[in-house]
Amino acid sequence: MSQPKLEIHLDELRAALADFHHYQGQAEQIRKTVDGSIRNIGGGWWGEARTAYDHTIQQWLGDYQSMVSVPLENLIAWFNRMIKIMEHAEATNTKS
Repeated sequence: MSQPKLEIHLDELRAALADFHHYQGQAEQIRKTVDGSIRNIGGGWWGEARTAYDHTIQQWLGDYQSMVSVPLENLIAWFNRMIKIMEHAEATNTKS
């Protein structure tokens, strides 16, 4: 039984990579906006209330890093590796 041939064109990978860079920029802009807005909420708080609020903000930023930022960075790195592999394969296969 033969395996189906997977055809992915290099231009499609480059376009997808550009899209993910765009999404990464949008996500970071949202993070900056939310981060700046929520930090101002507790600006006049002191003591335990401020400590608890700061802890909540740090948890939110940690969640953003683990659920949005790091996976996007990993995905972009994967696409970059795939593009380099395909570029190498194309260059090798055209040198006949």
